[in-house]
Amino acid sequence: MMKSSILYISWLLLIISCSSGEYVTKSDASRYECIKNSGAFKGHGAFSILKSKVGFYKASLKARKFSKKQFPDLKYSNTKRDAYRHVLWSALLARHFGSSSIENRVAYAIVVGEANEKCGENSEAITKMDTHNNSIGISIFKENVVQGEKPSLKEIRQFIIQLLENAQYIPIDSVTIKKIMSVDETQMVFLEN
Repeated sequence: MMKSSILYISWLLLIISCSSGEYVTKSDASRYECIKNSGAFKGHGAFSILKSKVGFYKASLKARKFSKKQFPDLKYSNTKRDAYRHVLWSALLARHFGSSSIENRVAYAIVVGEANEKCGENSEAITKMDTHNNSIGISIFKENVVQGEKPSLKEIRQFIIQLLENAQYIPIDSVTIKKIMSVDETQMVFLEN
């Protein structure tokens, strides 16, 4: 009983410390449960479940906060704001996962990103867009680790802003998925203006 109380209090403190002013919706909670139940938080080293949950919440809350700050007038989904959020989120998953191993951080971000898309209720085209943008965020993280030091949040955000200049709008139609697949792997994509 004492152990579960300590974990609960720690969990509440984590949520309060990560709070971004964005409310967690019912669909966010069900997606989190789906990701947790998929096993994506397991198998990433010592204390991986706790580290995974902490990394997930920190990355999710910061990605929401900064995407809203960067694009306050754009819709949450399928716009440049969404592309920015996915790239930032996946980079931050790797950054906030508590492991000294860059390989473990990257593997964690990949597995959680894939689980997130499987747990969503998106169309195939939207899932493809999100997956494409997630891989860019992971690349940003990987390519900017210097002598074992992970890039800062500020650096990651700067890299993403630079990439946004060349983000490609792809309208939703019968060949959207093919169009996304033909986009350079470093070019962000979005489906709505």
